[in-house]
Amino acid sequence: AYEAEIAQIMEFIRGHRHQGQTLEEWLRRQDTGWDEICGFAPELKAIPLSERAVQQTLIEVQYAGYIKRQTAEIEKQKNVETLHIPDHIDYQLVPNLRNEAKEKLSRVKPRSVGQAGRISGVTPADLTVLVLYLNSSSRLAT
Repeated sequence: AYEAEIAQIMEFIRGHRHQGQTLEEWLRRQDTGWDEICGFAPELKAIPLSERAVQQTLIEVQYAGYIKRQTAEIEKQKNVETLHIPDHIDYQLVPNLRNEAKEKLSRVKPRSVGQAGRISGVTPADLTVLVLYLNSSSRLAT
């Protein structure tokens, strides 16, 4: 019943507008809460809804952008994790890569950025530099 209430609220706020914006868009704003939305659409107050469903809907709507960005970042990290490192790479030629990272990467010769990230002494900053280098090298090669 709880999920059905949330679905009912979402359908309502996506389908009703106030001053050209959906009620969902209004709820995303910091200065607009449930009471304001009910003021824009009094018929919403007539729908029997639990406080829990209302609160969960508010959370989902207000954090939807953040969650979407985080999900995209996770997917991006997964792609970077599997990024192939060419066998012939000379780490000494990678600008801005710390000397310790150059030495360890040259010795271990990881096949992917994910493997490189698991080498002791290779920092997230080193990985960022390496990914930028690999991406720029692949663009130059094509």
